[in-house]
Amino acid sequence: MLGPCQFSVDTIGVAADEEGGEFACWAGAFRNNPRFYLVHGESGTQEAFKSALAESGIEAKVPAYGDRIER
Repeated sequence: MLGPCQFSVDTIGVAADEEGGEFACWAGAFRNNPRFYLVHGESGTQEAFKSALAESGIEAKVPAYGDRIER
């Protein structure tokens, strides 16, 4: 029998509704205030999601092509 395990999740892919409300609700459930990077979708949609998250007090970034994200 295996003992307790510890792990971390580096990446989760989530589809979001058009306005980002359900995504913001999901993202707001985290207790440790993780970083969110919006890397898929049209730029207007990414900005809408970013705004929806910001309204919920959650910071999100939309990295540009070629940007490097450090841990």
